[in-house]
Amino acid sequence: LEPEAASTWSDLDNPLFKLEASSIRLLPKPGPKGDKVSKGRRWVTFGMSSIKRPKVSYLGITLSRMLNVMDLEEAPTAIVVHLADFNEAWVQKTSQWLDDGFSDVIEEGRLQVIHAPQSLYPLKQVPLAAVTLHGFSNQDLDKRYLRHDEKIVHDHVTYWTEAGDYFLFWCHSSGSAVSHRRWGVAAGRDWQEVKQGNCRAFARAPEDHEVLDPRVRGWEEWSGDRWRLVEDGGVSDLELQEGELLKFGDSPQRQWWRTKQNLDYTFLMWYASNMSEYYMQLEDDIQPVPHFAAAVRSYIERSLLGEPWVMASFSSLGFIGKFFNASHLPKLAQFLLTFSTEAPCDWLVWDWIDALSPLPVTTDIPGDVETEIHKREEAEREGKEALEKLGFMRDDLQLYYMAQRSPQVFGSQAANPEFVKLPIDANGEWSPKYPKADIDCTLEPYKTFHANQAYPPGDPVGFWSSDTCDEKDIDHCQRGEKYFRLNFKEPIELHRVEIHQGRPEHEQDYIRHGKLQIAYDSGCRTLQTLKEMSNADEIWEGRLDAKVTCLQVALTQPQKEWISIREIRVIAAQQASASKPATAANGEAAGSNGGAKPHQALLHALLAAAAGLAAGAAGWFAIWEGRRRFEEGVQMVGAFTCWA
Repeated sequence: LEPEAASTWSDLDNPLFKLEASSIRLLPKPGPKGDKVSKGRRWVTFGMSSIKRPKVSYLGITLSRMLNVMDLEEAPTAIVVHLADFNEAWVQKTSQWLDDGFSDVIEEGRLQVIHAPQSLYPLKQVPLAAVTLHGFSNQDLDKRYLRHDEKIVHDHVTYWTEAGDYFLFWCHSSGSAVSHRRWGVAAGRDWQEVKQGNCRAFARAPEDHEVLDPRVRGWEEWSGDRWRLVEDGGVSDLELQEGELLKFGDSPQRQWWRTKQNLDYTFLMWYASNMSEYYMQLEDDIQPVPHFAAAVRSYIERSLLGEPWVMASFSSLGFIGKFFNASHLPKLAQFLLTFSTEAPCDWLVWDWIDALSPLPVTTDIPGDVETEIHKREEAEREGKEALEKLGFMRDDLQLYYMAQRSPQVFGSQAANPEFVKLPIDANGEWSPKYPKADIDCTLEPYKTFHANQAYPPGDPVGFWSSDTCDEKDIDHCQRGEKYFRLNFKEPIELHRVEIHQGRPEHEQDYIRHGKLQIAYDSGCRTLQTLKEMSNADEIWEGRLDAKVTCLQVALTQPQKEWISIREIRVIAAQQASASKPATAANGEAAGSNGGAKPHQALLHALLAAAAGLAAGAAGWFAIWEGRRRFEEGVQMVGAFTCWA
């Protein structure tokens, strides 16, 4: 915190900007060294929140999987984990085993762990006027408890029976062996003792459920010598204060949890906003595929660089896989903070997109809300089993992911003149490594193996098609109507083309009879053939008389084999010259671009091998000469092993 700032939200005018990052960072540990490694600039940061789970934790497995994926990515990446549980003992224990188990990546700043304490959360249960308990053996506990704002325990209001003989209170105790965070029922005569911190109780709710809610089961009752689980005991009814409502038909527990999740993400995004160029939201129980990072990078370079976009989605589930330009994170964090109590994060993000985009994108949300509430009402009429199958509201956003392919991108359209919103700024710059082009493909893709995954190169999925001119469609091939075409944004001086086909276990899926063609005119109307195609890997290199406007791979005869184009590499003349090693005259070392060329690496390896052989020969010659000159000494001392 800044020196003049306090440690609670009520004392901070704008907490997201007044908090220092190191004040909530657990790992790398605060200090000059930790501050230095945590501030390194990266390509993308993956953020996830984690809380204490009742049975098993997936955090360690997920981190191991993610780090394995990140090891395959050349560009620097990082993971930020927010230990977002209010159980401080669990937070410290988890932080310690993360430090022990992932010390190497933590020291590099590739894994960072943060924790925002409960004092920074503006969390409140929906105001209740009364609570009714039911189902306990001691029927004196089965009563209506009225709210008493003037009687506070551990910053929580208490609820008292009308006679004052029992009261509900929040227990928050930390001992050397065990800590408690739960609601309890105590006798009125024990008020002073409870007020001083003694959690003496006759009944208690499950641990870490901070909200009184009929849906919370697992209450226990003291039987005189032990705690006994009460299957149907607990809160049976709630009475809200006048004017208060439960949003979207949610229970108090669900509404509290949803608000807390919004705030968890607020801290996470605010912390990560200056760490990298991009940010992706994940969860602590995901299973990334091996080529996950490569697929993300390929898609960004292929479809988003230089384009106006707000959010890319790599998953249809909730807030998982949502991808943002990190420069937008402060605004999104502020938005989630401001409206944290109003809606789930996977709804709020649409309102945020709406606020940034020239045209609205959230017009269906009101109707969607009505549909969800109607489904819940129907399930409640059918019974408990139907309600449990329905699950909590808005666990995912599948209604908004209707496109048949993934990932889905939500960009902006051109604003109509009557709109006052400004267009979204383009995000990033298109990589100059490969010429920018629009893709036109008449071959029908197989499932999600679309044409735009073959160019620019780098996507591990690639393009795949079974549309290879069957017996009913022979004429299309003969007329050259089956093709994969690149229409370049700007004419290029073509220097080299590489086409790599086939895929693991499908090595025969390549074009048997085809042509590599170019055109100099707009519209790709007058095509000229560069070479015939019949191999899985085709390469053309040369010089042309003019700049090329399009490049086309055409299927000229039917074939039974499918076609898999893994990638197409197009090198323009200016890129070819720019990629040559710099000379000493330019003041730069030949390898200053981050790595040697393959033939240079081979030459270095051969030189190193030759030097090693020469050194070994010289060593053995010295040993042989020494043995010849000092034969008597060898006989006296005995031959060393290496001489024998």
